[in-house]
Amino acid sequence: MTNPHLSIRLDLADGERIGPGKITLIEAIRAKGSISEAARHLGMSYRRAWMLVDQTNETLREPAVSTKQGGQRDGGTVLTPTGEGSLNYITQLKN
Repeated sequence: MTNPHLSIRLDLADGERIGPGKITLIEAIRAKGSISEAARHLGMSYRRAWMLVDQTNETLREPAVSTKQGGQRDGGTVLTPTGEGSLNYITQLKN
């Protein structure tokens, strides 16, 4: 087997899941500061990215991603403490 890798998926008590795709998107949002930039970076549509963010936010007790409308200057997307904590937890599992 060449190039082995670890893939993490969180299976939550209510049956919902947060897997590699949503995790990668959340990481890209943190890096790019916007859902649209993260979507472009990952080669997915904005609509698909928004749906994944919405699913993730609905799955967790508190939202992982927070958006602020306002265009290029005032708008943007940030991870909430829940989003940061989730990524930190997943990073620890990988290491």
